[in-house]
Amino acid sequence: MRNALWLDSLTITEEPRRSYDGKMRWGCVPANVLDHCLKCGVPADRLYKHGASPKKYADLPAHGHHVHIAVWVQRYRCRECSGTFDHPLPEMDDNRKMTNRCVAYVHEHGKHRTFADIAREIGVDEKTIRNVCKEGFVQALEDRDYGSPKILGIDELMLAGELRAIFVDVGAKRTLDIIEDRKKWQVARWLSRLDRTNVEIVTMDMTGHYRDVVRGNIPRAAVIIDKFHVIRMADFALKNARNRVRRNATGAGRRNPWGNVRMLQRSRHTLTVMEKLIVDGLCKNNPLVGMAYQAKESFRDIWKAGSRDNAERMFNEWSKSLPEEMDRDFGHIARSIDRHWREEVFAYFDYPATNAYVENRNGIIKIANRMGRGYSFETIRAKALLAPTMGKMKPCDHCDTATPAKTLREVTASDGWTGDVCGNCHFDFHKMHQQFKATENV
Repeated sequence: MRNALWLDSLTITEEPRRSYDGKMRWGCVPANVLDHCLKCGVPADRLYKHGASPKKYADLPAHGHHVHIAVWVQRYRCRECSGTFDHPLPEMDDNRKMTNRCVAYVHEHGKHRTFADIAREIGVDEKTIRNVCKEGFVQALEDRDYGSPKILGIDELMLAGELRAIFVDVGAKRTLDIIEDRKKWQVARWLSRLDRTNVEIVTMDMTGHYRDVVRGNIPRAAVIIDKFHVIRMADFALKNARNRVRRNATGAGRRNPWGNVRMLQRSRHTLTVMEKLIVDGLCKNNPLVGMAYQAKESFRDIWKAGSRDNAERMFNEWSKSLPEEMDRDFGHIARSIDRHWREEVFAYFDYPATNAYVENRNGIIKIANRMGRGYSFETIRAKALLAPTMGKMKPCDHCDTATPAKTLREVTASDGWTGDVCGNCHFDFHKMHQQFKATENV
């Protein structure tokens, strides 16, 4: 029968008592009898006791209290080899003064909780938790498999005062890696280490060296500029035009109500009847704002085109129809896309993938960084890559890849096969117009 601590290597000699600091302390001794020398292996009759001392270990909290275990450990000396050693405690970690199960708990929870929070729960110093987690992070990152993504997302985010490049498997909803910088040679080095045999699409924002590196390392992959980054350029142009009107206005015209700004930035299709009346009044009272709003809405309409040919035709018409007053704000968008990014921007209509999930991961990583306050880049990276997926994991019915259950989508193939599939298979089925075929193992 196991003891109250569920530690088979210990025998409880002192019932727990609660001290003034709220900790439960247990007194124990080793349960097993030493039968040989740990140095040379001679029988235990050649050993003699060489003093004893208590050792204290932190354990998992119980009943709302911190648990500390004091083990009275006997020290031995061998008559044959003259070696000295302590009685072994296989369920204890002497380096961290914790039970092994407590160390495992810290390794697991340190991936998604702050070090200070875990330290308060267990009743040890925050630095101890930090050191235990770092050891676990190193081993877990060494064993991590980055796989071979089908849709690779590339972006950057600000961490620890520097811009870092982040790589995400968009289809499988998984963060692949974060590297120290976003320089061209560092991105190229990371891509050279990736298994690129399965990469078909790479999504990114308008960063020239990302495109150059991808073309050099994954020439067969289609490069897609995230449509939300492109549409945001029109929103910034509208904002600049509106601010220019305010700077030249006097009196009430210089007011900047935030509600009006939000309504102008939203798509006209999402406005209520009252909001449409307000926007219509703003545009009529300020002709320049009206022209900017119309240019922004016409630009948004391009991304609702059903095909690439229609989208490019609408873009050409939009570029030519820009009023002269709008060239200062919207002209650079037309010229930039037409001269440098036309192929990558309109490739979205051939392969409709976006960087939305990458931006989602960026936001979550930044929140984790703010919660910790003062994390090094290595710690933030480890937490971002090792944080457990929230919710239940299930295999994709088509490719058998472990996927968060809430992201699986049901599809029905032309041959009658039905199943819940992951993001990659769903993209193939609905966007790439490929047919699923039932296999023997499905």
